Amino acid sequence: MTLRNSEDYQSESSESNFCLDAKDSQIETFKVTAKELNEVNITVEAAINAAAVPECGTPGDADGYKDTLQKSVQVKPEGFPVEKVQSEFLCRAADLADKEETVEMESLKLPADLVSFFALNCYLRDLT
Repeated sequence: MTLRNSEDYQSESSESNFCLDAKDSQIETFKVTAKELNEVNITVEAAINAAAVPECGTPGDADGYKDTLQKSVQVKPEGFPVEKVQSEFLCRAADLADKEETVEMESLKLPADLVSFFALNCYLRDLT
């Protein structure tokens, strides 16, 4: 089984050889990292090749047969969008309404595994 090379992604490995009996199945995993967000075409080819794994025996007339599967995958940003809201409500006494007051909010604590270029830090204040 071969994962075809592409300019759209990188892969740690691109080939896997194994023996498979008639009417049997096997799952192979290829770790793929897309180079950009968007739609990426991934192509995998499965072939019967007696020379690749000689201990499997002879496939007879099937040697050389192959099948190709092309799948389009939508690549999205890492993780899920999360909105974290932090609010502070202050009530002033009526006799202090005319005085100016400085209010400091605690800093927003972001998770350690945050994807840095997607971080947005915004503070809104409504002091009345």
